[in-house]
Amino acid sequence: YYINIINYVIVIMYSKLWVDKYVPKTSKDIIGNIENIDKIKSFLENNIKGGLLITGYSGVGKTLISHIILKEYGYNIVEFNSSNYNTPTSFKDKLKMIINNCNITMMTSKKYKTAIIIDELDGICRSNNSFMSEIKNYIENKNNTYISNEVPIICISSKLNNSINKLLLICTHIKITKPDKKDILLFIDKVCKNENIILNIKNKELLVKNSQYDFRKVLQVLENIKMYFKDSPPSHSDILNTINTFSEKDIDSSLYESIYTINNNKINYLKLLGLYNCDKPHIPYLIHQ
Repeated sequence: YYINIINYVIVIMYSKLWVDKYVPKTSKDIIGNIENIDKIKSFLENNIKGGLLITGYSGVGKTLISHIILKEYGYNIVEFNSSNYNTPTSFKDKLKMIINNCNITMMTSKKYKTAIIIDELDGICRSNNSFMSEIKNYIENKNNTYISNEVPIICISSKLNNSINKLLLICTHIKITKPDKKDILLFIDKVCKNENIILNIKNKELLVKNSQYDFRKVLQVLENIKMYFKDSPPSHSDILNTINTFSEKDIDSSLYESIYTINNNKINYLKLLGLYNCDKPHIPYLIHQ
C-alpha cells in the first residue's frame, strides 16, 4: 500500500514535465471547443460591450483558453483570483486603479492593451455578493465611477448561481465544454506519436473510457505507460492495471469543493493527493486561511 503511495507521489512530481510539455501554447493547439474559441475572438475583435462570462466544469481549460487568446490579441493580462480578494472596497479600489491607469496609458500608446480576468467567481460570490455589485458597476458604468469601461473583463466560473446569473443580462456567456471521445482520441494519437507509445485501437478505447474525458488524466496514464513499459507495446491488462494504480481519483472537484472535502472528511493519502493535484497553487493557501 505504502509503495503505491510513494509511486503515486513520484508520478505526480514527474508528470508536471509532461503537463508543461503538452499545455497548448496557441489557440490552434487547443483540441475541441472550436466554436467557443471563435466566439471569444469575435468578442475581442468586435469590441462587444459588456463583459464576457465563461463557465464550465473545473479543469476544462477556461482560464488557460482565456490567457492564450488574450495574449494572441496582444493584451496585457491582469488577473484577479481568490488570493486577491480581501474586501469589496479593496477590490473596487484596485479595479479603479487598474482601469484608470490603463486608459491613460492607452491614450499615449495605441499598441498598449489590457484585459482583466476575474477567476473563481463562483467561490468569491458565495462568500460575499458585494463583489458582484462592483463587477456589474464596472461593466455597466452607470454612475461614471470609472474613466471608461473599454478594458475587456472576463469573468470565469465553474458554476452558475443566483448571484452570477445577474451577469447573464449584461455579459456574453460562453460555456466551455468537456472534450468528447473524438477529442480524447485525437489527443492520445498526438501524444503516442510524439512519445513513441504503441497502443492498438482497443487499448485506446479503454483509455478513453476511463479518462473521465480529462486531458490531464489521459496524459498521466500515458506517461506512466511510457515510464514503466518504455517502447514495448503494453497489453490490455497492462493498460487496465496502470489506470487502476495511478488514476484512482474521482471526477475533479471545484477548488472550494476540494477544500470542503479535505477539511470535513476522513480521506486516505491517494484521495488527498488527488485533490491537492487539482489546484496545487490555491489549495494550500486556502487551507492556511
